[in-house]
Amino acid sequence: EQAFIGARYNQVSGELAGASEEVSVDRIQLAAGWYATKNLMLKVEYVNQNYHDFVPSDVRHGASFNGVVVEAAIAF
Repeated sequence: EQAFIGARYNQVSGELAGASEEVSVDRIQLAAGWYATKNLMLKVEYVNQNYHDFVPSDVRHGASFNGVVVEAAIAF
């Protein structure tokens, strides 16, 4: 009851103003965490996010992010 694991996949696509092609962004997250106390949750996630089909002049062209995120949340 105190530990958990999870996975999430998000994908979005659509047309941008001034762009002739549809662009897309996808994101995969893998998480593991635990409730250290009743009100304190600790979580570690691995994130991989990629941007596709953006025009070469767009700052997001060929962009990606992958890394580790560490979180702590307190609830009252």
